[in-house]
Amino acid sequence: MLRSATPEPATVRLPRETVEYLSLPVTVDDVPATEFDVSIVLLDEERPTVWDAVGTDDDDNPAVLISGMDAGTYGVYVRVPDDPESPVRLFGILVIT
Repeated sequence: MLRSATPEPATVRLPRETVEYLSLPVTVDDVPATEFDVSIVLLDEERPTVWDAVGTDDDDNPAVLISGMDAGTYGVYVRVPDDPESPVRLFGILVIT
């Protein structure tokens, strides 16, 4: 089963001027996942349709670089492509101020 490290989606608040990694500790069947897709969209306004492969931070942990985002509340979705399944979960909430 695909899940984040926390049972409920966590909320992270960042200023729009920031340039920093957002860590994405995702597990599949209780094993840390390193290959999955991520989509960040305005929460309650959009559904994830464009997916990018997750990157890594300076310590090689799964992460996405946050930079140049407009103020708003975003949903961070993750997807683990597998055959025949491709589960999608809301990983967390990102509030850009």
